[in-house]
Amino acid sequence: MKRIFSLIITLCLILSVFSGCSNGYIFNEKNESGTLPVKEMTVGLFHNVSFTGVGEVDAKGFRLGARCMNGQATDKGSYYYYRPVENFTEVTKNAKGIVIYKGIAYAVTEENGKEYLTVISDHAAHYLRKYEANEFKNAAVNFYRSYGNTTSGSDGLLPSDKYTSS
Repeated sequence: MKRIFSLIITLCLILSVFSGCSNGYIFNEKNESGTLPVKEMTVGLFHNVSFTGVGEVDAKGFRLGARCMNGQATDKGSYYYYRPVENFTEVTKNAKGIVIYKGIAYAVTEENGKEYLTVISDHAAHYLRKYEANEFKNAAVNFYRSYGNTTSGSDGLLPSDKYTSS
C-alpha cells in the first residue's frame, strides 16, 4: 500500500512539473467576433500552471463568471462586470485572448511562433510591459515556490533584471 501511494505521489509530481513548463499555446486561435476570451492563470500546489476560461471581454468591459480581477465588479446575476481597460482597442489590437493573473489583465499575442503576455491593466505598475509566455509562467512558478500564494501588493512574479526596464 505504501509503495502504491509513493508511486501515485511521484507520478503527480512528475506530471505537475511537465504541465508547469508546458510549451503549449494559451489560446489556439484568434477570435474574430469582436470579443476576446478570458482565462485565469493559477499556479497549483505542485507548481503546475493552469488556465481556466472565466468569460469574455470587449470594448464595453469584462464579463466574468468569477471575481478574479483587481478593481470593483458589478454583480449582474450570471456574471461580474468589470469596466474595460483604458485604450482597450489599441492595447488588444493583435490579441488572441486575455489572461488574468493575480488580478492583473494581460493581452496574449503571438509573434514568430511564440506567445507573449502584455500588461494591459491600466492601474498596474508595469503597464504595457511584455513577457514571453513560457518565461512568464516560469517566473510565476518561481514566485509561488518562494512566497506561496501571496497576492498582496504583487503581480506574482519574481523581480528579474530582464524585466526591470520598460
